[in-house]
Amino acid sequence: LVRHGYWLLFLVDALTGVAFAAIVWFGIPADPPRAVGGVAMRTGETAEPGLRTALRDPIVVGLAATLVIEGLVYQQSMYVYPLAMIADGMHASDYGAVAFANGIFIVLLQPWWTRIVDRYEPIRTMALGMVVLGIGFYLTTFAHTKAAYVAVCAVWTCGEILRAGLVGAVIAKIGRAHV
Repeated sequence: LVRHGYWLLFLVDALTGVAFAAIVWFGIPADPPRAVGGVAMRTGETAEPGLRTALRDPIVVGLAATLVIEGLVYQQSMYVYPLAMIADGMHASDYGAVAFANGIFIVLLQPWWTRIVDRYEPIRTMALGMVVLGIGFYLTTFAHTKAAYVAVCAVWTCGEILRAGLVGAVIAKIGRAHV
């Protein structure tokens, strides 16, 4: 699409966004309202659920800080990766091919991989995923061809899959520890 004009890329992105919104709006029922009670703290006191309560928990704050750092590393896939590819003489459409490969890897690997990682402790699996993600982006240093960039993408995608969806499980486990 990029070779025919960026406007096509933006048009397809807009259309898929509208399609997704329609699927959510018409196809997913809203959760019924629920009563929210106090949250038991480690100290034995009770606090109302919300951001202030979460910010008083050092584990939640540490997890949030770690996720911010991980998010900054992951942003390389959208900002540094294409610049590295252009520096190696490639076209924006070559980056599109790598981004497409990332999506294909996720579709093919995540359902299979999720069944395997479900057997392990979520926080450890999430940490391993962050390490694999970091190693994958480090390997970008050695990539100079489109095939090498796709191979490196496969590595960091494995890290992305390892940690995907686990933040909710970790937060739920922390929340249960307080109750």
